[in-house]
Amino acid sequence: MAEREPPAPKALDVRTLAQRYTRAALRTLAEIMERGASEQARIAAADKLLDRAHGRVRSDSEGVGGKTLLQLLEDDDAS
Repeated sequence: MAEREPPAPKALDVRTLAQRYTRAALRTLAEIMERGASEQARIAAADKLLDRAHGRVRSDSEGVGGKTLLQLLEDDDAS
């Protein structure tokens, strides 16, 4: 009778492994946003942080109640 091979180890769940780095990744993005060498790097990091915190905006021109993002921010500053 032939010997049976041991079962193959379960495949590692890439998503679970990647989630271990969430805090470090967020810290890295925050560091780049605050101290990045270029404006482009700081903007890209800020954009990524905002996407993760609030979700992606569906459209650049889409606003709330017919107002643009800039108008909403100005309204918020005035209050």
